[in-house]
Amino acid sequence: MSSSALRNSLLPLFLGFLLFGGSIGLFAQADGDMSVFAPFISQLRIAVRDPQVRLTWEDIPNSPSTYFIYRYTREISTSNYFLAEQVAQVPPGTQIYIDTPPVNGNYYYAVLAADGSGNPFPVFIPMRNITLVPARISMVMAQNPTPATESTSETGDNGESAAETTPVPEVPARLSGLRVIARSDNLAFEISYQTDSPRRRVSLYRSTGPITNSENLAQALLVDTVGGTINQFIDYPVPGVAYYYGVLDTDALDPGSLVRGTNTLINPVSLPLGEQAVVTSVPVEAANPRALGLPLLSSQARFISTTNLDSPVLPFPSRETEPTDRARQAFDILMAPFPQAPLPEPEVLIFPEDRDPGQEQNKAEARILQSILTTQFQNRNWDESLSLFANLMTLPLETERRARVEFYQAQAQYFLGNYEQSYLAFLLIRDQVGASTVDPWMNDILLRLRQP
Repeated sequence: MSSSALRNSLLPLFLGFLLFGGSIGLFAQADGDMSVFAPFISQLRIAVRDPQVRLTWEDIPNSPSTYFIYRYTREISTSNYFLAEQVAQVPPGTQIYIDTPPVNGNYYYAVLAADGSGNPFPVFIPMRNITLVPARISMVMAQNPTPATESTSETGDNGESAAETTPVPEVPARLSGLRVIARSDNLAFEISYQTDSPRRRVSLYRSTGPITNSENLAQALLVDTVGGTINQFIDYPVPGVAYYYGVLDTDALDPGSLVRGTNTLINPVSLPLGEQAVVTSVPVEAANPRALGLPLLSSQARFISTTNLDSPVLPFPSRETEPTDRARQAFDILMAPFPQAPLPEPEVLIFPEDRDPGQEQNKAEARILQSILTTQFQNRNWDESLSLFANLMTLPLETERRARVEFYQAQAQYFLGNYEQSYLAFLLIRDQVGASTVDPWMNDILLRLRQP
């Protein structure tokens, strides 16, 4: 039997185990009592900020168990976990860990709970306590400076003095004086802080809620990490959204060191929305001005004052009449020999130049768009994505980038089930983005609108 066939045959058994094991745990019989002896964490997630990997998970409810974190270059299972590297052991309540692999490569992770004897219990459940998709690391940072050492001397039997070097343990940096100031162009924040240990690395986090504990930290976005000698960040958040910031020692990552007003903000800050007025329309080719009808004008601004209209969304023409019941029955009879299979949902499409701006890393609009795409949009938070895209569109974007943002807005409307509005949005940017990219979406929408 092939490996794929074997996996398919075991899938129902695994699903049953996941349903029952996830809800009641694994039990052992001891003196007539049922007691949990093999618990496991849930909702293990990873986020990569090359060269770091952030792991978050949910602890076992009401369990004092410690947790072991493993890293390996292959998917971790019972057959190979003893080859994986144990990178950390954390107490209950931590629920977050940042790992920095030593070399570039692809890495898988597992978080195992301790059994009654304090040893890791090797239960591996996909999408609960192991990762199935590798974290790709390609930008391993230079090694930290050599830790400070102190020398002691002892006198040997021959009377000569022998020097002995003892490493001095590293102490986490104490960070204070966090300041967040809008840059003069109102497109970025300049963030500064003070540290008592310039050799330690510092990580900057951003969130729409206060950052005061481990749960807040798990929900926050890791913006960047810098060496301790560089006590300043530049961040390009979405304008019009209130954000909190916090800084932590990267290697210690102790949520208990978060102090409001010292290394995390008490009140949120936001960048102002832009005042860019935009009018878009379907272009008409000069060589054949009658190839299309009159251009469809999407008026998004008042022509006299150039201020934005309250609702720039174009109405989709409504159907004047609905087919009668007899017409529907006749249509069903005609289409009966041609049953329609369920339409597969297309994959979310992000252009490579927006996922990794490359040379545009210092350009505010590129960084803001990348932030939206790699967080809310990629995580399929469509309503939040549309809100952030609308804020971004108030900035003076280049024509090509504006068209790509409108393409992402059309995708979000599609996945929300707003097919008519999505179709019109795709139609308006078809020439700018390209027919080969847009037409499959438009054809899919027409097929879905055909379905009863």
